[in-house]
Amino acid sequence: MKCKKKIFLILVLTIMYVYMINFDSIPEKIVLFQNEDYEIPHFSGINIEKSEVMNYSDKIDSHQVGKQNVILSTLGGLFKKTVEVSFLPACQVKIGGDAVGIRLYSKGVLVIGKSPIQAMTGEWQEPYQKTNIQKGDKILRVNQQETETIVDLIKALENVEENVLIEYDHKGKRMMETFHVIKCLDDGKNKLGLWVRDGAMGVGTLSFYVPSIGKLCALGHGISDIDVKELIDVDEGFLNLASIASISKGTKGAPGEMRGVLVEEGLIGRIQENTEYGIYGEYLEESNLLRDREEVLVASKKDIVIGPAKMYCTIDNNQKQKAYDINIIKIMNQENAGSKGMIVEVTDPVLLEKTGGIIQGMSGSPIVQNGKLIGAITHVYVNDPTKGYAILAETMISEIMQMEKEI
Repeated sequence: MKCKKKIFLILVLTIMYVYMINFDSIPEKIVLFQNEDYEIPHFSGINIEKSEVMNYSDKIDSHQVGKQNVILSTLGGLFKKTVEVSFLPACQVKIGGDAVGIRLYSKGVLVIGKSPIQAMTGEWQEPYQKTNIQKGDKILRVNQQETETIVDLIKALENVEENVLIEYDHKGKRMMETFHVIKCLDDGKNKLGLWVRDGAMGVGTLSFYVPSIGKLCALGHGISDIDVKELIDVDEGFLNLASIASISKGTKGAPGEMRGVLVEEGLIGRIQENTEYGIYGEYLEESNLLRDREEVLVASKKDIVIGPAKMYCTIDNNQKQKAYDINIIKIMNQENAGSKGMIVEVTDPVLLEKTGGIIQGMSGSPIVQNGKLIGAITHVYVNDPTKGYAILAETMISEIMQMEKEI
C-alpha cells in the first residue's frame, strides 16, 4: 500500500514538474507582426484567464497594432503568468550589407580626461582642480556660447583674460562653474587642462532600410566612446558608403578587422539615434543605393529556426554586398538578450578564406532565412572568429517603431 502511495506521489510530482517546465517555457514578452499568430505550447491544463487578443484556439493573434496582456494560469490557478504581447505593423525592408563609413557628433564636447598645463611662468597648474567636472561630462556652453565641437570650444577660449563660465552636463544634470583659464607655455593658447572629444568615426555595415517610414539602421549595437565607455549622445551624424581598403583575417584570440575609406560623395543617410540596438536615421532616397533592392518581410523570433541562413556583407573594394552561408546554432531564450539574440557560425568557404569568419566592421550585416530578415551580426567570439552573436530583427524593428511613436 505504501509503495502504491509513493508511486502515485511520484507520478503527481512528475506531472506537476512537466506542467511547470512547459509553463515556464512560455515567454513573458512576445513580439508579433500584424496578422501573425503565436501558438502557445501547452498540455491540457493551461487556462486563459484574461485576454483581449486570444481566440480560444490557443493562439494569440490580432489585426491591431499595439500591446496587450494575456494572463495564463495552470494547476487550478496555483500558478499564473502575464504575457505581454507587442503587435508591430507588418514590415517590409530592403536588405543592406553595404560597408558604410559612420560619423557621429556628440551633443556638446565630451571630457575624456584631465592633464596639468605648463603656464607661461613655467609652473605646472591644474585649472580644473577646484571644479566638479569629471570624465564623461559634456561641455555645452562657454560664457553663454554654445560649444557643439572642439573648434567651438577653442574659439570660445581664445579671447578670455582669466576666468570663464562653463555650463556642462554631468550625468544628465546641468552644472555651471567658473574655470581659471591658463595660457599654455607650449603654444600660447588658452586651455582648461581637459582632454576632450566631440564625436567618433568608423566603419560598419548597413542593416536595412524601411521604405514605409524612410528610416535605416546599421550596426545592430550602439557606438560607445572608447574612454568613458558610454553611448555617444548624438547631436548629428552621417552614413556614407565606404570603400574597403584592407582586411586583416581573424584568428583565435585576435579578431580580424575591416579597414575602409569613407566615400565623400556617397552620402546615404543622416543618423538621428545611437542606441544599444544600433544606429538609426533618415535614408536619403537621392543616393539610389537601395533603389533596385528587393523588399523582404521581417520575421519575428518564433519564425527563426536552427539551421542554414544567409549573411549579407561587403568584403571587396568594389562596394558590392554579397550573400554568404552561415548557420544559426542557437536562439537565446532570454527576453533581454539585446544585441545577443542568436549565436551564428560562418560556414561559407569564400568568407572563411578571406576573413576567417566574422571581423570588426561586419557589425550590422543582415541575416536572411527563408526569405525573411531575421537579424544582424553584432559581435564575434574572440576565441573562435567563425562564430558570433546577432541581434534579432524584431528587436531592431521594435526600437525603430518606438522612435517613430515618440516623434
